[in-house]
Amino acid sequence: MTRGVIFYIRALFDPGTQGLTEGCKGLLEGLRTKGYILCLFGRTSDNRVELICLLRPFELFGRILFASNDRIRRHLQECLEYGDLEPSETFVVGTRVGKEIAIGKRMGMKTILYRSGRFRSRLPVNQSQVVDFIVFDIRDVINFLV
Repeated sequence: MTRGVIFYIRALFDPGTQGLTEGCKGLLEGLRTKGYILCLFGRTSDNRVELICLLRPFELFGRILFASNDRIRRHLQECLEYGDLEPSETFVVGTRVGKEIAIGKRMGMKTILYRSGRFRSRLPVNQSQVVDFIVFDIRDVINFLV
């Protein structure tokens, strides 16, 4: 049973509108209401820390973490520990197969690739990048969390 969801910032942020992806606030509120433990994760190199602070999604997440590229795995582990979650009961939702999906897979989490933005055409190049599910609308994430 899925208990936790770790979202990468790129999966929730729409650079075109400089705001949250359409429908994501409703998705996050629905997941919180159903008891899911939600974490937001981003790399400091995303240059979105200030923007996320302006959007104020803080009440929707139990944990918000930013890390440099060399600390991603450690911070994802922090998300698991925060929610007392096992990797097998946690989904990672991201837009990049080479980093976000691959790290989640290697840690034993289930993965959802949100096909959006500049990375939408990237394909897996090895087994660690093969996703469990693909969505084209962030609101469809709910369909795979069982």
